Amino acid sequence: MLALLGVALVGLAGLAVALMVAATREAEEVPEELPLVVPPEEEEVVEVIDATLRKGWVYWAGLTAWQQVYTRWPNDWPANTDVTLAWEIKNTGNVAAYFQVYMFDPGDWLYLGPGEEMQVLEEFQTPVLPVTPGYQYYRINILGRNIAGVRLGAVWTSEDIEVRYV
Repeated sequence: MLALLGVALVGLAGLAVALMVAATREAEEVPEELPLVVPPEEEEVVEVIDATLRKGWVYWAGLTAWQQVYTRWPNDWPANTDVTLAWEIKNTGNVAAYFQVYMFDPGDWLYLGPGEEMQVLEEFQTPVLPVTPGYQYYRINILGRNIAGVRLGAVWTSEDIEVRYV
């Protein structure tokens, strides 16, 4: 029985020490209730399919070098002649797409990644004189199509380009 009393006293002494430590210890700050954190919604990325004409050149037999196609001044081209046009286009959109560039006859659809440039050739037979009044107006068109094949129409069109046939 004495042993039982000794064990009880040791247990009470341990309890007293634990209570004294708890009573003298500084109280921990209890954090205020945290607000509910809602993750931000993902922004929807808008696909922009766009292109621009960088430069255009024309060449025909008899020239020593390619000539620039002017978009603001008249272009003097020979009548009844095979001409080759070179168009340099750039994908200025943020996604890859297919583009078709032409002044006279639509060509192939060409794949361009964002920021990529490409040169496209187009051949044309100029009209036989007399062209009334000796000149005609044309436009350069760049059509766009997304990767799924949905045609978007013209993504870039030039102002009227005057061509005088000499």
